[in-house]
Amino acid sequence: MVVTILPTDIFITTYLGHDIYRREPPYAPKTVHVSEYIGMYFRLSAMKKRTCLYKGGTWDGTSCSIGPEDVPVSDIWVNHSTYQGITIESMYDAGVGRTSYRALLDNKWWSSTSLATVRGYIDTYLKPVEPPVEPPAEPPAEPTLKPTDLTISVSPRTGSPPYNTTITTELTSESDGIRLAGKRINLIKNGFFIKEGVTNSSGVIEFQDTVTDDAAYYTHFMGDSVYEGCPAPEVM
Repeated sequence: MVVTILPTDIFITTYLGHDIYRREPPYAPKTVHVSEYIGMYFRLSAMKKRTCLYKGGTWDGTSCSIGPEDVPVSDIWVNHSTYQGITIESMYDAGVGRTSYRALLDNKWWSSTSLATVRGYIDTYLKPVEPPVEPPAEPPAEPTLKPTDLTISVSPRTGSPPYNTTITTELTSESDGIRLAGKRINLIKNGFFIKEGVTNSSGVIEFQDTVTDDAAYYTHFMGDSVYEGCPAPEVM
């Protein structure tokens, strides 16, 4: 019968290419020795004898031999166990007293003297390949806008209503003093928008207005993709 090796089983030795474990209560009525493809026996010697007979050898009470020349069972790959549906083979090298294990993965033998290592090869082979995780896209950097400065003057500022006055405003770059041409400027009178203009090549615009009563003016640059917006101080 095929015996499944439990995670709690304790490895004892490898004999004729088969690993022998010790299983203790509460997983067995009392201590027994187990081996896949061989079975379960209370005494280690009984397990070795059954392994010898399983391999077609002759048991003399203490050791195993096979064939007319009493050649030890060695250098033959045999089925050892099945792990995750893949057959693991083992081979006992009598010359060095060592067991090797191997598994056929994608038409290539992967071998080791450690059963755990071969099982690790199988785990890696069967592990699903996960698609690479794309890093989250970096948000676009906020543009760094250049600060501006806006001045205003009103002339004349007094007179007998109604009279005409000129509101002059000048827009420059605060950092280097460059006069900014082609920028839209709003004219505000007594808190209400009344008109819009565009600065000339000198960064200046002149608004004309008729004063009929007390009036307070200020101008406002809304800003654009390069320059920050800014207001000019209010002038009465």
